[in-house]
Amino acid sequence: MEKFQTKLSLILAVIGIATVASLWPVPLEEVLAQDKSQGEANKAIVTAFYEEVYDNRNSSAIDKYIANNFSSDNGADKQKFKEIIDATYSSFPDANRILDDIIAEGDMVAIFNSWNATFSGEDFLGTPANGNQFTTATADLFRISDGQIVENSQIGDYSNFTKAVYE
Repeated sequence: MEKFQTKLSLILAVIGIATVASLWPVPLEEVLAQDKSQGEANKAIVTAFYEEVYDNRNSSAIDKYIANNFSSDNGADKQKFKEIIDATYSSFPDANRILDDIIAEGDMVAIFNSWNATFSGEDFLGTPANGNQFTTATADLFRISDGQIVENSQIGDYSNFTKAVYE
């Protein structure tokens, strides 16, 4: 009798799993395909954002890519982000970005860039330009919602930048 109950429990469990799976609205393969598709769409948004805002030095395009409720780990809102971009290109007019890699998963996009620049423009936070060159690497993590960037976190190796500006 105990073996029968064990088998019956196992059969009912399998039937239960099959029933739940048949009631699930979207097959797992379709969920994974949607996630990949969303990731690719979000990767295209971040790529276009970098090309238009950074490569073409068009900070007014920020309105197109950054949501009004944008937040950054450095405390910058949308307006402050624009100001940072403008100040950067005023101080480092030859800044050049090289895309190293970009990875997307669902609503998250990570982009890895190398930057080359010369401190040859306007003062940077009160420090006068000195003609020093530097190379640095950054990694940005973006969260995308409704086709716009809503969150940003950035890490980078700023040692060369610091030396170029302050030495």
